[in-house]
Amino acid sequence: MSEQDYLKQRLIEKESEVKTPMLAALLGFFFPVFGYLYVRKYGVALVILIFEIPAILMAALSFGATLLLYHICNSYFCYKKAQDLNTAALRSALG
Repeated sequence: MSEQDYLKQRLIEKESEVKTPMLAALLGFFFPVFGYLYVRKYGVALVILIFEIPAILMAALSFGATLLLYHICNSYFCYKKAQDLNTAALRSALG
Protein backbone atom coordinates (compact mmCIF):
# COMPACT_ATOMS: atom_id res chain seq x y z
CA MET A 1 0.00 0.00 0.00
CA SER A 2 1.41 3.37 -0.99
CA GLU A 3 1.71 6.26 1.44
CA GLN A 4 -1.03 8.14 -0.41
CA ASP A 5 -3.43 5.19 -0.07
CA TYR A 6 -2.57 4.94 3.61
CA LEU A 7 -3.31 8.65 4.13
CA LYS A 8 -6.62 8.36 2.26
CA GLN A 9 -7.58 5.41 4.45
CA ARG A 10 -6.67 7.33 7.63
CA LEU A 11 -8.73 10.33 6.49
CA ILE A 12 -11.74 8.12 5.82
CA GLU A 13 -11.39 6.60 9.29
CA LYS A 14 -11.14 10.03 10.90
CA GLU A 15 -14.11 11.41 8.94
CA SER A 16 -16.27 8.82 10.68
CA GLU A 17 -15.19 10.36 14.02
CA VAL A 18 -16.05 13.93 13.01
CA LYS A 19 -19.05 15.42 14.76
CA THR A 20 -21.10 18.38 13.57
CA PRO A 21 -21.03 20.97 16.38
CA MET A 22 -24.30 22.58 15.27
CA LEU A 23 -26.10 19.23 15.26
CA ALA A 24 -24.66 18.50 18.70
CA ALA A 25 -25.93 21.89 19.93
CA LEU A 26 -29.41 21.31 18.51
CA LEU A 27 -29.62 17.83 19.97
CA GLY A 28 -28.31 19.15 23.29
CA PHE A 29 -31.02 21.81 23.36
CA PHE A 30 -34.05 19.83 22.21
CA PHE A 31 -33.05 16.28 23.25
CA PRO A 32 -30.23 16.53 25.81
CA VAL A 33 -29.80 12.77 26.18
CA PHE A 34 -29.30 12.32 22.44
CA GLY A 35 -26.95 15.31 22.35
CA TYR A 36 -24.65 13.71 24.90
CA LEU A 37 -24.89 10.32 23.23
CA TYR A 38 -23.91 11.98 19.93
CA VAL A 39 -20.73 13.39 21.48
CA ARG A 40 -19.97 10.10 23.26
CA LYS A 41 -20.57 11.28 26.83
CA TYR A 42 -22.49 8.17 27.91
CA GLY A 43 -22.27 8.76 31.66
CA VAL A 44 -23.56 12.30 31.33
CA ALA A 45 -26.37 11.04 29.09
CA LEU A 46 -27.44 8.61 31.81
CA VAL A 47 -27.42 11.35 34.45
CA ILE A 48 -29.35 13.68 32.15
CA LEU A 49 -31.88 10.92 31.51
CA ILE A 50 -32.44 10.62 35.25
CA PHE A 51 -32.83 14.41 35.69
CA GLU A 52 -34.91 15.03 32.57
CA ILE A 53 -38.16 14.02 34.25
CA PRO A 54 -37.69 16.44 37.19
CA ALA A 55 -36.72 19.14 34.68
CA ILE A 56 -39.97 18.65 32.80
CA LEU A 57 -41.87 18.74 36.08
CA MET A 58 -40.16 22.03 36.97
CA ALA A 59 -41.34 23.47 33.67
CA ALA A 60 -44.88 22.36 34.47
CA LEU A 61 -44.58 24.17 37.79
CA SER A 62 -43.70 27.44 36.00
CA PHE A 63 -39.95 27.31 36.40
CA GLY A 64 -39.62 27.87 32.66
CA ALA A 65 -36.55 30.11 32.93
CA THR A 66 -34.70 27.37 34.82
CA LEU A 67 -35.61 24.84 32.17
CA LEU A 68 -34.51 27.19 29.39
CA LEU A 69 -31.15 27.72 31.11
CA TYR A 70 -30.80 23.97 31.53
CA HIS A 71 -31.33 23.41 27.79
CA ILE A 72 -29.00 26.25 26.81
CA CYS A 73 -26.24 24.80 29.00
CA ASN A 74 -26.74 21.33 27.49
CA SER A 75 -26.59 22.82 24.02
CA TYR A 76 -23.35 24.66 24.78
CA PHE A 77 -21.63 21.65 26.36
CA CYS A 78 -22.58 19.37 23.46
CA TYR A 79 -21.32 21.97 20.96
CA LYS A 80 -17.97 22.32 22.76
CA LYS A 81 -17.53 18.55 23.10
CA ALA A 82 -18.18 18.07 19.37
CA GLN A 83 -15.51 20.68 18.63
CA ASP A 84 -13.09 18.94 20.99
CA LEU A 85 -13.76 15.57 19.34
CA ASN A 86 -13.13 17.10 15.90
CA THR A 87 -9.88 18.69 17.08
CA ALA A 88 -8.72 15.37 18.53
CA ALA A 89 -9.61 13.54 15.32
CA LEU A 90 -7.71 16.08 13.24
CA ARG A 91 -4.63 15.86 15.46
CA SER A 92 -4.77 12.09 15.30
CA ALA A 93 -5.08 12.15 11.49
CA LEU A 94 -2.13 14.50 11.14
CA GLY A 95 0.17 12.80 13.58
